[in-house]
Amino acid sequence: MALVPRMFAWLDHKRRFHWSRVPGWIGKWEARLRGAELGHDLAFFGRPLFVLHPGSTLRIGNGVSLISDSRRCSTANLYGPCRFQTDSPTSAIIVGHHTGLNGTSIWCRSTEVLIGDASAIGPNTVIMDSPGHPLWPPSARRHYPGTNLDRPVFIGDQVWIGNGVLVLAGSRIGHGSVVAARSVVTGILPENVLAAGVPARVIRKLGDND
Repeated sequence: MALVPRMFAWLDHKRRFHWSRVPGWIGKWEARLRGAELGHDLAFFGRPLFVLHPGSTLRIGNGVSLISDSRRCSTANLYGPCRFQTDSPTSAIIVGHHTGLNGTSIWCRSTEVLIGDASAIGPNTVIMDSPGHPLWPPSARRHYPGTNLDRPVFIGDQVWIGNGVLVLAGSRIGHGSVVAARSVVTGILPENVLAAGVPARVIRKLGDND
């Protein structure tokens, strides 16, 4: 199995090799080789990146769309492909059925990141369960081996997250809510609301007239 990561690393360094032109089945094949659990009827456009710790969980539901190629993204250029990274055996990333991700980066350090069914994640969104570094003391920012700052992230069903949103550790976004582009989610957003800002705050309740 060690041969497989080396093979993909070699292809990554070939300037003339364009991963955006790779058929979707190759991305699915690589994901399974790295230990991901994949549902049926998946759509891979371009090659997602999988950096998975042994024993961790990556589960992608049925009908999920992963867009890692700017030519298939109709609203913005992608800064990079979809990326899934787990850093410990306790890490778990679960993506629900019929959800769409566009150049989305998900980093799960030690807890879990859960995304519900039929959600739409806009281009260049970043989701993480850890700040990566403590605020204080300054000497601890360069190296943080602990996990006490890590918190699970929950994104509900039928959530719409706009372009370039940052979802930080401990965030919860309720079912049916919308997060405006360039927002930073740092806490709990209730169901069926429009939220925006840095940090994201509820703008108004969504209803049948919207």
